[in-house]
Amino acid sequence: MNLRAAFVMVNHNGGEETLASVNSLLADLSDDDLLILVDNGTTDGSGVRASHLSGRVYYIGHDDNKPFAEATNIGIRYALECGFPYIGLINPDVRVQPGMVDSLATFLDNDRHEHIAAVSPVILYDSPDDRIWYAGGQVLFPISWTRHNGQHERLSEFRKSPFDTQFVTGCCWLSPAWAWDDHGELDSSYGMYAEDVDWSTRVWRAEKRMVVNPEAVLVHNVSASSGGGRSPLKMAYRTLAGRLFFERWTPPCLRFVRRLLTPPFVVFYTAFLYLADGPKPAIAYLRAWRTKLKDPVPWPPSRNLTGNL
Repeated sequence: MNLRAAFVMVNHNGGEETLASVNSLLADLSDDDLLILVDNGTTDGSGVRASHLSGRVYYIGHDDNKPFAEATNIGIRYALECGFPYIGLINPDVRVQPGMVDSLATFLDNDRHEHIAAVSPVILYDSPDDRIWYAGGQVLFPISWTRHNGQHERLSEFRKSPFDTQFVTGCCWLSPAWAWDDHGELDSSYGMYAEDVDWSTRVWRAEKRMVVNPEAVLVHNVSASSGGGRSPLKMAYRTLAGRLFFERWTPPCLRFVRRLLTPPFVVFYTAFLYLADGPKPAIAYLRAWRTKLKDPVPWPPSRNLTGNL
């Protein structure tokens, strides 16, 4: 067997969705690829069931619900020990479109000078069809915000050639092994968000490239009509992780501007959430901004931050 790509998927009580995602990826893997399934404190049996779907699934189980980055790092270390040249992440709520894995791996094959630290597919909403969820991203330090580029654009009308991005998303990307060696593992202190942007920022500041390849396409099981799943718990913990990221990484020359511009942006986004999704996500988001910042973000997730929302 000539090793090629290993993808790490973290499962926590994903049920039938995890099995569907695993089957979707398995259909696109070659005999030289592997799915490393990290069962993260799962109690519904979905990880064990998924591990029996194919010999190309390597199962790692543990009893604790670890932070996403910590669980992912277990799989990354195993892939590095095995000698896989390409190692990536993939969510347990996706549908791989045919040819995605080959497109990502071939793109890295062509990087002879080791300039590219990560390549990502274009990622679509599951509803409506053909609408983009992620096609690259920007870190907007002055307002403490990260932005997905291309969001809601039609894939059929989107650019076809690869392009650089400021960050890749933990939903899916593939990196050469040297990138994990050079830039380190994911930082588990963020809990369950922002660790992808943190890793990407390390890559960015090392002047290595991250690229989106539109030939590779993935569907993420979030609906555009629901705001991509802006639940109160998600808004609370994404906000806490984001605050920690910007506190750590904002350049000194932009810190004063961030203190000046972030508060009015928070008010604006709270109003947007209220109008788009109702009071619960809006209150959770605002409450997370008013909570004292902690490093690391408290884990495991608790509904104390969202109260009775």
